[in-house]
Amino acid sequence: MKLRYRILVFLAIGLFAFSYYFYQHSSFSSPKSVHPSAKYPPVEQKENHEKIQKPPVNPTPSQDKETNQEVKSPSAYPLLIINLHSNELAYYKNGTLVKTFSIASGKSSTPTPQGIYKIANKIKNRPYYKEHIAGGDPKNPLGDRWMGLSVNPQLSYAIHGNNNESSIGQHISSGCIRMHNEEGRWLFDQITLQTTVIITNTAKSFPVIAGQYGYVTAQ
Repeated sequence: MKLRYRILVFLAIGLFAFSYYFYQHSSFSSPKSVHPSAKYPPVEQKENHEKIQKPPVNPTPSQDKETNQEVKSPSAYPLLIINLHSNELAYYKNGTLVKTFSIASGKSSTPTPQGIYKIANKIKNRPYYKEHIAGGDPKNPLGDRWMGLSVNPQLSYAIHGNNNESSIGQHISSGCIRMHNEEGRWLFDQITLQTTVIITNTAKSFPVIAGQYGYVTAQ
């Protein structure tokens, strides 16, 4: 009797436990709590593919549309180039070779200094102080036009006329540049103070020399 009673109690307890477990895990049980953040789907974040607009590029200097090459404007300032190799002087203006002149330059013992200089002064009928010859005198070896070069503080080098036209074309002077008097007068009237003067010794042409020193010639 006692054994049967114990078996019935054991079965009752087991049945109750099974019923409780089934109720808790079935669809009839109360809904589980949901975290507030799980009630709404996350908002889709769109990627920003908008390109940053760059400011327009300044079109200076211009470019050739066919070759896409940079096009430089001719240099606006005047330029003198003296080539001791050929004993010639070239005058450029606005990128154009205006005129070339035959000159005389320094002999081997007193060579003409090479470099880049400026026209430092301009004098008409400058006296030849070394031999006390007045300006304008036909015997004056400086002629009647003097265009001093900024070679040294004394301005002892210059482009000037002469008193011996046959010397033009030779390496014969004490370092100055001699010109035919008429041509010297013409050049004197064309250039201004601070005009750049390049003095070099090369077999290259004037346009090539100008380009090497950054002077842009007209095409």
